[in-house]
Amino acid sequence: MYSLIPVLEERLERKIIDISTKDLIDAVYRVVERNLPERDLIITVLYNPDYRKKLKDNLKIFLSERLKYIFLIYKDPSGKYRYLIDTTAKDNSANLLFMPLKEEITILDKVLKTKKVHYKIHKEVSTIGITYYLPVVQGREAKAILVADFSFEVL
Repeated sequence: MYSLIPVLEERLERKIIDISTKDLIDAVYRVVERNLPERDLIITVLYNPDYRKKLKDNLKIFLSERLKYIFLIYKDPSGKYRYLIDTTAKDNSANLLFMPLKEEITILDKVLKTKKVHYKIHKEVSTIGITYYLPVVQGREAKAILVADFSFEVL
């Protein structure tokens, strides 16, 4: 009986997180989806400053005390991840190198390969953080990854 407590606790935690973030992450993703260009997403973001600014401004609307960061990244031909858009950057962050954490590289590669959403829960002493990784699919190819970081204070 006592061995079930950690399992139930984890299920409850995941359910609370899902309820707390699902609608917002879906809305953020819809903004990207609805604003996909007819041409290649990566080329459009890198070479069309008006498009880049519009998408960044639309994504910045969602930033809050709980949703701390939203950015769009892609994998360049050499296998390095680079920013397309960073909603918290003051200057143009397009094409700057993104330095993923060691455990994130596997997740990022998996998102591009499977074209499926993944998330990672980070537990700190006073906060619980969740990072969502959503594939941005154009045509049949995952062109980029939308990354959103949530942070929740623990009671």
